[in-house]
Amino acid sequence: MINIFHAGYPFPDRDKLIYDLIFPLSSKHTSSLGTIGGLHTVEQEEAVEKKMSGSVALEMEVLDLWKEKDVMRRLLEHNKGGEYFRFLEGPPTANAPPGVHHIFARAIKDSICRHRNMKGFYVPRMGGWDCHGLPVEIAVEKALGIENKEQIEEYGIEPFIKKCRESVFTYIDEWSRMTDRLGYVLDLQDPYVTMTDSYIESVWWSLKEIWKKG
Repeated sequence: MINIFHAGYPFPDRDKLIYDLIFPLSSKHTSSLGTIGGLHTVEQEEAVEKKMSGSVALEMEVLDLWKEKDVMRRLLEHNKGGEYFRFLEGPPTANAPPGVHHIFARAIKDSICRHRNMKGFYVPRMGGWDCHGLPVEIAVEKALGIENKEQIEEYGIEPFIKKCRESVFTYIDEWSRMTDRLGYVLDLQDPYVTMTDSYIESVWWSLKEIWKKG
């Protein structure tokens, strides 16, 4: 598992921390504020980085072996035909890169699904992408320099919606790489996407069925 508390990082610099978790180590980051684990000298940091680089190399070898053996697909199909334990990924929005909190959450989700799978349940893990909500709109507003509803109307509702739809997959490659690096068992080949008509219609159907049942 990835060592989240990599020495050599200023504690407040979480952006650099998350990118080192997703991508192999390539540079040192120091600060007068101090470093995680109390490592301050260049020699100590170089020793830790050398050790961590070896760990990353081993991790990549294991991931390559899993791909060669098609481990993820086999895990997704394990116990097929057995009792169902359904898991739908609470989908992230890929208009921003993943953060440390996403790693924690996915580690917990993965542990629960693996446990159920080991107990004999069939656990298909469907991935998804969230394409709705304020995070998407706010990001597009910032990119366009828009500050209020009136400016959106001046820009044009349809062009604004088009920009929002284009923005939701900006960081999908980073999300996919983070998923691979974590060894997170998830079906990303056929994800549900919340802006598709089929997904939206399924939500309205569900609400209708709930209403009918009182």
